Amino acid sequence: MDADETRHGRAREAELISDPDELAQQEARNGLRQFDAVTEIVEDHLSPERPFRFRAVSVRQCGCAVANTLAREPRRLWTVIQKLAKRVLPEAVVSLVRQHASPARVHWCRVVMNRECDAFVSSLDTAKLRCLEISGDDGRWKDREWTSYDTTQYPQYDICAEPLDGQWDVVIAEQVLEHVPNPQRATDNMFTMLRPGGVLMVTTPFLIKFHPVPYDFSRWTPDGMREMLKRSGFSSVTVDSWGNRECLLADLTEGNVWTYYKPGRHSLRNDPQLPIVVWAFAHKALM
Repeated sequence: MDADETRHGRAREAELISDPDELAQQEARNGLRQFDAVTEIVEDHLSPERPFRFRAVSVRQCGCAVANTLAREPRRLWTVIQKLAKRVLPEAVVSLVRQHASPARVHWCRVVMNRECDAFVSSLDTAKLRCLEISGDDGRWKDREWTSYDTTQYPQYDICAEPLDGQWDVVIAEQVLEHVPNPQRATDNMFTMLRPGGVLMVTTPFLIKFHPVPYDFSRWTPDGMREMLKRSGFSSVTVDSWGNRECLLADLTEGNVWTYYKPGRHSLRNDPQLPIVVWAFAHKALM
């Protein structure tokens, strides 16, 4: 790697981080944080206390390669990190690197929504709260530190039929309401299952193709979601949405197939006139 190439990479990296688009800035910072995590693992195994000796590839050389890849081709960053890891690390350590360098595959249309939901849950003192997730299946919320975590599955439990016995501090329903025949009854039951002062977090699609799993009944605009939750009795409702034309068109493919997000290739710019997904945080008043 010559000096001109290194200077070009650093200049482009600075350009990415100073991008006026806040989401582009965030993408650049996320990439650098991922590299920092990998570097810590590598440096730990380079320490004098470790008996393992690496081949002639230093952490600094790895750093230059990754920084330039991030600057020029962000979508290749994760692949390059893993290839470098395989060259210089024992197999046992490669698995640790992979955990940091391989982001979970996520649908493009859900990236911003997921980040907002993660931030909201992180703002809660979860260690003191009981959580109920309706049709939870990927462990995303289960792995948080809760006082207790419960989940339900259809058809063993039908959220439209009646509330469960007991009350929770947090109820989560992600991509559930579009699949139930009576969403108003479902949110009424969620309200009943919340303790006073509790919060409901709900995510739904709007401009998304028909996808029966096993049924697909409804869609909501941000205004429609707000009104439905207010009718259920929630005193404070915050609703948001995300979407853009490129993502909308990318998902108009045949079958239950969705476009996975690729940093550096897919835009996270939001067009409020094209809400692909809608989410809400709704609070139950204290008695």
